[in-house]
Amino acid sequence: MEAWAVAVIAAVVFLVVASCVCGCCCAPPGDLGSVLFDTIAAPTKQNTFLLNGLDNVLAAYRPVWCLRHWFVNTLFAVAKPSPRPPTLRFFVGEAEVDVLEPNVYWPVADPGCKLGTAPDGAPTLIIVPGIGGGIDSPTGRDTMRHAYEMGWRSVLVTHRGCGEVPLRHRQSFTWGVTTDLESAVRFVIDRYPNTTIFGAGFSMGSNQLLKFMGTVNEDPESDLYHALSGAFSYSNAFFLKWGYDMFANGKKTIKMGEQAILENAKKGFKKAQPELQADPAVAEMLSAGTIEQFDRLHLSNSFGHENFDAAVEDASCGTHIHRITRPVVSLLSRDDPIYPDEVEEFKRTMPLYQPNLIFMISSAGGHIGWYQHMMGSSRYRSQRYLSLKEQLISHFGPKMLQLAQQHQLPAEPAHTAPQPAEQAVWHHFRDSADETYVAMELLSDV
Repeated sequence: MEAWAVAVIAAVVFLVVASCVCGCCCAPPGDLGSVLFDTIAAPTKQNTFLLNGLDNVLAAYRPVWCLRHWFVNTLFAVAKPSPRPPTLRFFVGEAEVDVLEPNVYWPVADPGCKLGTAPDGAPTLIIVPGIGGGIDSPTGRDTMRHAYEMGWRSVLVTHRGCGEVPLRHRQSFTWGVTTDLESAVRFVIDRYPNTTIFGAGFSMGSNQLLKFMGTVNEDPESDLYHALSGAFSYSNAFFLKWGYDMFANGKKTIKMGEQAILENAKKGFKKAQPELQADPAVAEMLSAGTIEQFDRLHLSNSFGHENFDAAVEDASCGTHIHRITRPVVSLLSRDDPIYPDEVEEFKRTMPLYQPNLIFMISSAGGHIGWYQHMMGSSRYRSQRYLSLKEQLISHFGPKMLQLAQQHQLPAEPAHTAPQPAEQAVWHHFRDSADETYVAMELLSDV
């Protein structure tokens, strides 16, 4: 038997055994298919419009039984097979972007499509993958495919050092540097001047996206002022320090995840130009044993930051999101190995300061997981809802587009500094085999 066939069989056996042992033992009592959701948002007219009908989406969500455990769900998110879309590649600044037009023929997704170029006015979804990600990312490909089937154009950003072009200097991609994303947004505006742009960020990419939304996108002096009309954030820890603390104090499985992140962070330097690899500062970064050590060296050696704590605070999107005036949907999972305890308080209080942010927290889903209908049966062929991530884009995307096209989005920043609103809404949704429970609680003093 060929080696690749043995590897595939071994992977399948591992998924099944791990799911049976871990998923059943660690799942909460009751129906293994049920998942609990908290949706937290300010009770504004805009949010009422956006959230209308969301219960139907959540009630229909059923994770595949063999992906019920967070570790298997997370592993599947980075290793699942996903067809490469027929994109056009462009080099913008030091990044690469792959563009998928909704009218390009792609029989895997929609046999009825015809060759052609989408009109400039088609909505555009800019996808910002996690650390080390690019067009080979299953999550990125799945999101492009879903945008395609919605009739949207998608543009996937491959960060500097992660694509075909090797690094030319010590400034690789990092959590809080939005330069590559800014280049991608300018590319879209120049190429499609009549489009409405949205963003979708995953893990590290979600931090970059929301920092952009709270800084450049809200800067009247910037040429990208209000360039994005909305955003989707998945598995965002909001403050880097929370992540560092989790890795430092976490269990073995969390430390395994940290090593995977660390290897991706080093990847760009390992395939950089020879003269850069010979740089002593780069060699020092490659010797880092934790992601915090790597970031400390990277921010100091490459970006000149002398105060690490101040640099980390500025790089964290949680420092800036109170300025966002465009709708943002943030999906997190409590079984995510990188879900800091501090998020529980943060997600309850932030809607008091930020009316444009909708938090959604599930009881299961792993890190950028939330997969269902794993095999993609013909019943789901037309919509391809492989993950709750895509379902939320399908639900919120057209509503955000309607708000943008009708010019119903706020024109001024929410607050120059955090200011408490009168109240927020805590929407707790539970659906199981026995009951459906929905409760609304006003939060005025948290």
